[in-house]
Amino acid sequence: NNRIDGQLPTELGELANLVVLSLYENSFEGPIPSEIGLLDKLEVLWLSENELNGIIPTEFGNMASLDNFEVYNNELSGDVPDSV
Repeated sequence: NNRIDGQLPTELGELANLVVLSLYENSFEGPIPSEIGLLDKLEVLWLSENELNGIIPTEFGNMASLDNFEVYNNELSGDVPDSV
């Protein structure tokens, strides 16, 4: 619970060896960058309890290692892509 605000940077998609991305309980807003879908080694992605909006990018289906994905308590719309 750091209360970091602003938008999630698209540069997160450049962290090729990232395994865990835990950014829950902050004040991030705006869409989830589709570039995060480039992280094929990512196993845990926690974005819950922020102010994110928009849809969950379909590119998230590219993350074959993703085992734990949490986005509750945001302003997201639509369904979780079948590929996630």
